[in-house]
Amino acid sequence: MLPFESVKFPIIVFANYRTGSSWFCHRISQYYGIKDFKEPIRKPDKMAQLEDSLKSNENDFLVKIIPNQIPEHPIYQKLMELDSFKIKLTRRDTVAQLASYYTAWKTDRWAQRTECVPKYSLGIDTEFMEMLTGIILQNNHQLNSLPIIYDYVCDYESLEFSVSFANFQKITPPDNINEIKNRFEDILLKYHQK
Repeated sequence: MLPFESVKFPIIVFANYRTGSSWFCHRISQYYGIKDFKEPIRKPDKMAQLEDSLKSNENDFLVKIIPNQIPEHPIYQKLMELDSFKIKLTRRDTVAQLASYYTAWKTDRWAQRTECVPKYSLGIDTEFMEMLTGIILQNNHQLNSLPIIYDYVCDYESLEFSVSFANFQKITPPDNINEIKNRFEDILLKYHQK
């Protein structure tokens, strides 16, 4: 994966939720020694730093953009038009992606700092699961239809997770993960029948 052929800066990663994008972006920024602005819309100080970098014509940075965040700030349109190295990161196993997204939302654990997590189960909230499915599917659609020519395309399943970072461990799934996945399979079937 690294180094990328013909890389140029800045690097912009267009990704969906639960694709390993935070780990991926951290790994790229560490490798190239550049600033990492993961989802700057969520952190006003990071957004301010990104805006300063753009005003100063700096290009030694990486930005992660989730498609449904693009309308939230005009800077994303500027970034999409910027001469940069654009990466698309997806996930082939949509059911596993949805189960991970649901688990993260319901536990408020987006990453795990320790391997030891007490056993737990999650309730099945069908309405919430349907909403999350819509978000993931819409982001996938947008990733494929944005007016962008990607320089590099990859997916979660091809990432080399053997390289670990302390703050980026996969979250421990709940004991009833198979029940959650089965429910998402049913929901996806309904979406595909529409």
